[in-house]
Amino acid sequence: MSSYVIKREKVEQRQTADKDKVYHDKQKKYIDKKPDNVVNTNGDGSSNIHSHTLFPEPAAIFQQSLSKIVYGGGEMNEMFTVAKKCGNGGNTKLWYKYWDALASKTFDDAQDRFSVNPVAASKTFLRACTYFQTSSRFLFNCFDEKSIKQLRNAYSCSDLAFNMAIPNLPYAMKKYLIPHTSKLIKNAINSYFFCANQALHGFKGAPLLIATSGYYGDIAETFFLSRSAIEYGFHLLIFDGPGTICERDETRQNEWEKKALQMVINYVIDQRVIDLKDGIICYGMNTGGVPMILRNAMIETRPIAYLIDSIVPDVVESLHKKHLKKNSKLKPEEFEKLKVPVFICENGHEEQITYIKNVKKSLKKSIVQKESNWVKSGATNVISRELLWENYIDKLLPLLKKKIKH
Repeated sequence: MSSYVIKREKVEQRQTADKDKVYHDKQKKYIDKKPDNVVNTNGDGSSNIHSHTLFPEPAAIFQQSLSKIVYGGGEMNEMFTVAKKCGNGGNTKLWYKYWDALASKTFDDAQDRFSVNPVAASKTFLRACTYFQTSSRFLFNCFDEKSIKQLRNAYSCSDLAFNMAIPNLPYAMKKYLIPHTSKLIKNAINSYFFCANQALHGFKGAPLLIATSGYYGDIAETFFLSRSAIEYGFHLLIFDGPGTICERDETRQNEWEKKALQMVINYVIDQRVIDLKDGIICYGMNTGGVPMILRNAMIETRPIAYLIDSIVPDVVESLHKKHLKKNSKLKPEEFEKLKVPVFICENGHEEQITYIKNVKKSLKKSIVQKESNWVKSGATNVISRELLWENYIDKLLPLLKKKIKH
């Protein structure tokens, strides 16, 4: 693994108890009630007095990573073991250190078994992919040169692990490089097509779900968050943009997002990747894919419906808000312009109730208000993907039966 992972370097010493108390004070708005002071270890042998619960950043990141277990993106015992090593403190660099070590070990294990059992290795590569993703998120608020280098490395390793895993997944798969015609965008649109194992229940064929997390999206993350669609009887095409969290180029981002989805739809129709009569549904996730897909729902009418992750970023997504466009969240009145039904995940952030209410008022004024719907995720702050997909399917099936006619 040494050729893929940077040399391990000693992590900075744990913050003093006074600094830790300052950090804790800054996080009070995320804590429902004042916790009892107890002595906890920090994972590096030291101890200090702080909350008996995890600090919000690591807790939210860890919780989100657990949601991928059901899709093969982690093993519960491994994940809780490494979390225990990290302790209860808010030292994100310490969390990065242990998760990066687990990811590297898991990747090495996958390489060792690849020649003997590629299918088993594929599952191990998927776990390594998630662990590298998780390690990278502990560095989102670290802007020193060393951390940025580690962040880039984690992204590269996650992408490598994903590409090593997918050829041996239990689905027919094909990779497409879809041309982007803009002069500013030299990169082709990187995409993967996964064939459904069966037709959608009650239908002759399988509709196509096109999923993205936007210009700065992570193709592996997109796969984990949309994999359930394959099991329900959808073909799945995932794609992402050329941007990374370490970069920021709003001009290129705007140009890419204006045309990317339309080019993907054009490609799958022109190349007959699927039968258009079976229908197309588009899915936007995370802080990059949600506004991009919503804006397309105002102009691109070929899809039957658009599925939207929560329009209110969760705790983890807000960690890298400095990298997002100022206009990444749509104004409520823009929802009046929707031309295709939307199904929006409602994850219940209390501080955003007013925004949600205004969006609902605007949506009622759109031409698709009767066919659009709000979908519960099954959780308050962390989206339960399995429950979310069950609810998506329940809400989506009546519309598909109405729109898809052979």
